This record gives sequence, C-alpha cells and structure tokens, in this order.
Amino acid sequence: MPGHDFDRSVVSMRLLTEFAGEYRVPPAQVLNGTRVAEDQLYDSTGLVSAEQELQLIGNLVKRVPPDKAPGLAAGRRYHFTTFGALGLAMMSSPTMLEALRLGLRYFHLTAALTRFSLIESEGQAHVRIDADMLAPEIRRFILERDIAAFVTLQRDMFGPEPVIQDLAFSFDAPPDSQAYTAFFGLAPRFGAEHCEVACSLDTLRQALPQANDLARQAAEDQCQRMLHLRSPRKDLVDTVRQEITMQLAQRPRMEDIAARLHM
Repeated sequence: MPGHDFDRSVVSMRLLTEFAGEYRVPPAQVLNGTRVAEDQLYDSTGLVSAEQELQLIGNLVKRVPPDKAPGLAAGRRYHFTTFGALGLAMMSSPTMLEALRLGLRYFHLTAALTRFSLIESEGQAHVRIDADMLAPEIRRFILERDIAAFVTLQRDMFGPEPVIQDLAFSFDAPPDSQAYTAFFGLAPRFGAEHCEVACSLDTLRQALPQANDLARQAAEDQCQRMLHLRSPRKDLVDTVRQEITMQLAQRPRMEDIAARLHM
C-alpha cells in the first residue's frame, strides 16, 4: 500500500494555494511552515514531500469554512493534465478499468494522500479509500479532495455519463449534504465503516474514445522513470539534498540545514 515516503509533484500544492486564494487566504498563510516559497510552486519539475503538503492542508483547513465541503471544490481542480505522464497514460488506456488499474500501479505519482484499493465482485468495482493514517483535523478535507479528484479524472476520460453507483463516506453527515449530491450525482451514505466508491464493471469495461496503445506505452515508460526518481528517501544524504534544494534562493548555510533537521 502506498505510503507517504515518496516525493511528489509540487503541482498539487500550487492548486491548493490557488484554491485558498478564492477564500482570500494569502499564499504566505497556507505556505507557513512548509519550507516552500511561493515562486517554487511554479516549477513544473519541483518535488516536495507529503509532509510539506500535509502542512499546507493543515493551514488551509483552519482558514476555509467547512460547511461548503471545501475538499470537493478543491478536488475538482485535479484534471488529468495535473498528473502529467500518468494522466496521459490513463487517458490513452483501452478502458476505464485498465486506466484505474494503471493509476493504482503508479499511485505514488498521483496527488492522493489517502490509500486506494480495488475490489472487483458481483458486477461492480469497489474502490476503497483509507485515510486512517491522517490526522483527524485534516482527514475529512483530504477524503473529499481525493474522491472528488478521482471522479473528475473519470469524467475527463469518459465524459459526463454516470459511472458511480454507490458512494459511502466514513465520516458523519454534514448539516447540508446538497454539495455532495450536486457534485456526485447521487446522495452519498455517511457514517459508513469504510469510505468506498462502487462503479459498474460493465461501464468500466467500455472502450475509451481516446485509447492509443503507443501513447499509453510511451507515457507509462516515463511513469516508470519518474517512479524510480521519486523512490523513498532512506538516508541522510537525500534528506539534506532535499533541504538544500528547497532553500536554494535563500543560500542556506550548513548551520541552517542542521537546525531544520534538529542536528
């Protein structure tokens, strides 16, 4: 199962910072404590850690009203173009089911901070989303965001045709669930044991209009290279290198890096 020890694209932090701007929250406030400067958000090759994005989300959740399901609104920003080579590989897959399997195979290249697993049974594909590893104060936002991003990507690939047959959230129902029904096209169940999306296998097995095996293979080859480059950082050298990279504009000294690493 995916963990949080892989580097990830800075693009997700940029989308969330722009989203915060809709609530008049300045970048400095959502980036506080992340060790990421605003100009670094626009480096298409920039990498950050999950902990840095979690810090941003913690800042964001404290400053946006929870009654409007902000995670859903944030998740709608995650189109297939957000995921680069992985998005292209999924769009080029022969069916949505194959695209889903491919996305799970390269899950570390997504923006998700939850864990997804696929269970196929009785004509349905059940996508279970696990967020138990996340702090309670940010769990709901991230669940909303990751599931909304999953649905947005599905609609990019397949169009507006309904694919979801059932949706369950593990958190309690909000006072007003209209935003959920409007976005997903059905009324979710709340307070379930697991957070889960159920889709029709017949629908997922339909051919995608933009399927292209050559494009998919080329994009998947790039995904493999990216996955290797973003493998878990296991030693001090890699940790120090990341700290230096994130602070290049400030010309960090050895003492600065050591202080950040509590050494």
